[in-house]
Amino acid sequence: MPTAGKLTAAFLFAALFGAVAQLALPAFAAAEQPEPRAFALVNMALGLVIGWRLGGARAGSNTWAGAVGQGITTTVAITFAALVLHGGIRMVALSMRKAYDGPAEAVIAVFGLMIDIGRTAALPEVIAALAAGAVVIGLVVEWIGRRAD
Repeated sequence: MPTAGKLTAAFLFAALFGAVAQLALPAFAAAEQPEPRAFALVNMALGLVIGWRLGGARAGSNTWAGAVGQGITTTVAITFAALVLHGGIRMVALSMRKAYDGPAEAVIAVFGLMIDIGRTAALPEVIAALAAGAVVIGLVVEWIGRRAD
């Protein structure tokens, strides 16, 4: 059921992860790593979907501390999903070049690729933006959820 809290969470998390993707992109060139395909679009789509499903699910029913926790939880979930998805995309690209001996090796390689992408994107400004965004979005979604009822 669409609610104001879910809609707000979806759009705010999509915007946060789109902005954070733009902050992180120069780090891939500096590290001489290939830029993840459709990095900003994938992150925004994940922010939209997970923000709707997880971030806005309890809007208006939390305490203010619970709202901050909900924002942090949603941010961590989106970040993890983005790392898994980008690692999987890079693994498929490498497997098309026959970089792996078998499917098990390719699946195991996803975890190493996730770590590489995470290390490259873990700039101080990216982490600060995610932390501040999580708190602010959690509070805004809770406020919208309370006002919409």
